[in-house]
Amino acid sequence: MRRTNLARGDVHQSFYLPIYATVVPVRLRERMEALERRLAALGSPSVTFIECANREDVAALSAEERMCVHPRYFRMDLRGIPEELSNGTLSLSLKHALAYFDVVHRDLPAALVLEDDAMVPASLWRQLAAYHVPCDASIFWLSAYRNNMGTFSLAGAAFRPVQPSAEAVHIPDGPTIYRRLENNSEYPVIISAAGYIIFARGARLMMTHPVYAPADVAISCLTPQCMGSGPKATFELRAPSGQYGPGRWFFGQNQNISGGTHLLSI
Repeated sequence: MRRTNLARGDVHQSFYLPIYATVVPVRLRERMEALERRLAALGSPSVTFIECANREDVAALSAEERMCVHPRYFRMDLRGIPEELSNGTLSLSLKHALAYFDVVHRDLPAALVLEDDAMVPASLWRQLAAYHVPCDASIFWLSAYRNNMGTFSLAGAAFRPVQPSAEAVHIPDGPTIYRRLENNSEYPVIISAAGYIIFARGARLMMTHPVYAPADVAISCLTPQCMGSGPKATFELRAPSGQYGPGRWFFGQNQNISGGTHLLSI
């Protein structure tokens, strides 16, 4: 992991979070550098680039080591994901897991986790400063697969109301936020992991088991629909409860670039 201070000396920030960025420093250097420029514009005195656990590192694992980090899996017919995670998908899942481990190790209350195509805006801290989340929060989602999608909606590019997949939580002196409903039958069952805030309770829970599924599935699967139509697993993903989000996503993923840590599937 590479830690750096990207605090902006020209701007007084009353609010910021430590940042974890999942990157590939050699093969995807341009993507890493693009994200680093965005983070420099955002600013944070604690930015950690997770440059380890790359696809080639996963490929070099022995059979015993791979079984240790990825012993079981969900059959994901819904998404066409193979029974065992590919080296690239497992790589990204491990990068997210390393972020959780470091949050717990450093005893951080919360941190911002970003993938390399996250279009995080320079105004994010100012936008987030107005929000208050309940004490049971484990995740606060920030991003979607498209910029213009309504919160917790994967049904198309146009905005649609969040119900019935989420319920409004009215916070005094702050914007309304939305809590994901568990075991609902509405999409999305899976949310993009390109950008989210992980709280300590969520990070600790994710550290109680190895990698069972892709990173976005592992932290957002709150319903059996995540498993698709294939044989049911004999274990649970145990995605953290207490999942919240804003009324509209703060940013999306860059759709104009190919590849990326979340698409390294071979």
